[in-house]
Amino acid sequence: QIEHTEVPFYGALVAANRLRYELMPYIYSLAGRCYLEDASMMMPLAFAYAEDKNTWSIMDQYMFGPELMVCPVTEPMYYGANSVKLSGVEKLRKVYLPEGNGWYDFYTNTYYEGGQWITVEATIERMPLFVKEGAILPKVEFARSTKLLGSQLQITVYDGADGSFVLYEDEDDGYGYEEGRYCVTRLVWEQQKLTVKREENKFMKENGYRIREVKLVKKDGTIQEVKEYEETGI
Repeated sequence: QIEHTEVPFYGALVAANRLRYELMPYIYSLAGRCYLEDASMMMPLAFAYAEDKNTWSIMDQYMFGPELMVCPVTEPMYYGANSVKLSGVEKLRKVYLPEGNGWYDFYTNTYYEGGQWITVEATIERMPLFVKEGAILPKVEFARSTKLLGSQLQITVYDGADGSFVLYEDEDDGYGYEEGRYCVTRLVWEQQKLTVKREENKFMKENGYRIREVKLVKKDGTIQEVKEYEETGI
């Protein structure tokens, strides 16, 4: 077994891979949206927030789906040219939060109003990631492969606005989705209430997602369990 200290940035790779698998319901749903709606998984801020002129010149941040804003680090912080180790470099990044809605730090749940620049931590283990106010983010527990991922869904809602998300499922392999062998579940957060509606379709996955818990992230950073929600068509 390789220890983290033996391979540079091993821990960062593990953390990124873990996050990918936890967000697989979200990521896979974005892929389904590309097929169903001819949408894009990634979008420049200038497209998503065209009315905010500050976004027009920002080329190093982007929306990943409708809920997440990714802010990659594009300047060297650890090593420079020819693998020369850098010293005295602050692991910070300046980020713009588009106006039109508030934003939550994905890692700390800290809430920020939109329409401002902020400076955030940007270590190798933590690329700045923000969640839009009103977002509904579906996740599962980490597993070492997509085949091992469970069906118990954790829904996280970010308070401050109404929102919706379309959860997409199919047979996980093959081209059956082209014949309608898929199902979509509409998650709607409105007036402090969550509605879960699975639409009728030719395909109903026997081992499809089932909600294990629903959490509400509040603007003060606290997390509240949502015990009651309406489910239809399941």
